[in-house]
Amino acid sequence: GVTIGSYAEVETTSESTPGSDEVSLEARKYAGLVKFSEEFMKFATSVSADAFVRGEMTADINLQVDADIVNGGGGKSILGLINYTGITTHAASTLGTNGNTLEPADIDILIAKMADANVPVDRGAFVALRNRLWASLKHREDSAGRPKFNLSAESYGGGRAQKMMSGEPVYTSTNIPATRAKGSGTDLTIVLAGVPSELYIGRSGAMEIAMTNSDGTDFQDGKFTLRGVHYVDAVPKHEESFGVIDTLLQS
Repeated sequence: GVTIGSYAEVETTSESTPGSDEVSLEARKYAGLVKFSEEFMKFATSVSADAFVRGEMTADINLQVDADIVNGGGGKSILGLINYTGITTHAASTLGTNGNTLEPADIDILIAKMADANVPVDRGAFVALRNRLWASLKHREDSAGRPKFNLSAESYGGGRAQKMMSGEPVYTSTNIPATRAKGSGTDLTIVLAGVPSELYIGRSGAMEIAMTNSDGTDFQDGKFTLRGVHYVDAVPKHEESFGVIDTLLQS
């Protein structure tokens, strides 16, 4: 940023040279390929066969991209947010040998740490977690049998709990990993939080879907090949704009 000082009348203001950085996105290739018979193409009555396969292909490629934005290993795939060294981290308040337990204050503390790093959380943050962890949080009680989380009280006696934590919207997804490890615990999960406007997503055009029946001996065998290709990458503008609470018990 710009260096700011206080000055006397007609005192020379010091020049500052704020720096900038560069964010690079690469055309990372996500692709899938399916072969199916010409009989399926001709005689499928409840659906348009090729449209059905195209829809499944598109959905599955996009789901893989979403999963890698969270936990991708880099290289040929997207480097996931939780694998950046500069991401904001917070350890759960209740630590365990084989997994930690999320407490009501932890989401607030994580978002506060992000705010202290000048992350623009006032633009709107999100919280993402596994479905099983969300279900567990709704019914966690203290030693007196009182709901620990505000969302729990909303769900008691029926009705859908509003998906909010610490004033931020909650998204539940199986794309949040459930294979984190601590001690003997190997099915641990995370809570991911962040400011979505701080994520750059680059796509090279729309997803490409191509179909042929001349792949090798496919014409002779009466087969069609459908391939989907998507070139995409995602990079955080500032790594601190995303935060994680790791190695959490799901229940």
